[in-house]
Amino acid sequence: MPSGTWDCHTHVFGPYERYPLAEVRTYSPPPASIADLQDHLSALDLDHVVLVQPNSHGVDTRAMMHALEVFGGRARGVTVLDFEMASADHLRSLREAGIRGVRLNLHTAGTPDSTVAEAAFDRAVRLLTGTGLHLQLFASVALLSALAPRISESPVPVVVDHMGMALSGAGEIGEVAKLITDAGCWIKLSAPERMGLPPADARVHRLVDEYAARAPDRIVWGSDWPHSALTHTRPPDQTEPFRSVDDRSRLRTMKEWLGTDLYQRMLCDNAHTLYA
Repeated sequence: MPSGTWDCHTHVFGPYERYPLAEVRTYSPPPASIADLQDHLSALDLDHVVLVQPNSHGVDTRAMMHALEVFGGRARGVTVLDFEMASADHLRSLREAGIRGVRLNLHTAGTPDSTVAEAAFDRAVRLLTGTGLHLQLFASVALLSALAPRISESPVPVVVDHMGMALSGAGEIGEVAKLITDAGCWIKLSAPERMGLPPADARVHRLVDEYAARAPDRIVWGSDWPHSALTHTRPPDQTEPFRSVDDRSRLRTMKEWLGTDLYQRMLCDNAHTLYA
């Protein structure tokens, strides 16, 4: 591995006796500790990590913030906000603590209509303008299409989760990649299985190639560790086990697809620009 590598999408869960899950949630994952995350990074020989606030912890960010403190300068975070309570001072303090973005999840808890999504996006951009924080979107292609004019004009950088969910029954790969990259988005090349495809599928390969060709300086990689269930079939009060995923194999596949230069830019240079 080159030096200065980043895993740009991970989560910690618990410990639940200190940091319980949100009362209203769609699923209950097992605990995933700071030590477990350290083992994940060591196994892949990765230097830096981005912690993303998971939906199942709601707006209680204590577990993630504690992990940021433990990891120190090795980690950065993407948080969620209670937009009614956020202030300029609060946002400044978050950046000082290692937060680099705010996540707007328009997917996990149910996809809103475009009017609701546009209002949420506008409110987030107003709040984040001038703070040095970016906006991370987890949304369907349909919503990203509806938001594209706003994203193009946004003074706040926008990062799209999980390849923009571009292969989830949307249009042609090239059209989707053009939509997202022309809007100026950063793209996380992560979790292709959330689009219903195996990670080494030829369609995923074509999508990665499209993003790399159109936005070589705005692609980053995330493992989506610890790999929570793709569909939540159990009641929220029952634990759903994590999936077994070979992240090293996924990185090898990315290197084969991108070549050495783009692979290093994705894992190191681009991630450093976005999160350092």
